[in-house]
Amino acid sequence: MQNYCYFWVAVVCWCSFTTTPSHASTANNSQQECHLSVGVAEWPPYQSFLGEQAKGIQIDLIRQIAKHANCSLNIINKRYYQSLKAVEKGTIDFTLNATETEARKKFGIFSIPYRKEILVLYAKSEFRDQCNSSSLESLLESGFKLGLQKDMIYGQKLTAIQQTPRLNYKIKYFEHTGQDIAFVQENDLDGIVEDPVMVAYKARQSPSSDRLYSCQVSVSSSPVSLLFSKKTVSPEIVERFNQAIELVRHSKEYQKYWKW
Repeated sequence: MQNYCYFWVAVVCWCSFTTTPSHASTANNSQQECHLSVGVAEWPPYQSFLGEQAKGIQIDLIRQIAKHANCSLNIINKRYYQSLKAVEKGTIDFTLNATETEARKKFGIFSIPYRKEILVLYAKSEFRDQCNSSSLESLLESGFKLGLQKDMIYGQKLTAIQQTPRLNYKIKYFEHTGQDIAFVQENDLDGIVEDPVMVAYKARQSPSSDRLYSCQVSVSSSPVSLLFSKKTVSPEIVERFNQAIELVRHSKEYQKYWKW
């Protein structure tokens, strides 16, 4: 996990540097204001809720993007798979952290990528040596019990494993992972795939002699986008978000704290 400390330090600093980009805003007087609902899951430090109030480093980022798109947000606490279903039905307007797939294109419109998502395999201490010398396929074949979040896309390599019945059979799926050693122990797992910023945050919040170790097994490093419902959001609004994302991505703060 030490290899990913930079990510933790970088993004947590974003909370203190949410100044407006120096570029001119995409919003102008000719644009009609929009009001959109967005489904967001508990996922600190990226996003969390205090009552109905959303906060977190990714919440700050999305609010900046929406501001430049001249849109206000109603942030709704929903688990990730619930948000995907709600976007498909048109009961919410969009969600975050979306990997582009052909299946999702049938019901949604993807924005341009707004950040890169890095996912790493974490394992219990007894698998530390094995997970640094074996492929993920070999680990599963040997009986390694892996937990994954329902309806999440984990990159091409893990998707190929999930499409191989004999390997997918050995994976346990959950609505929302706990991202810590307690979750792995409670569900009789040997490891999980998770964001290193999330794992570092959890370790800082709950120091323990027990912890999960990052493996040198490559899982995924890929861009993620906003996913808008075709039923409720026009392509013109999505284009406004695309322009806003470009503005924010070129800001000095984004380049310093989100560009990895």
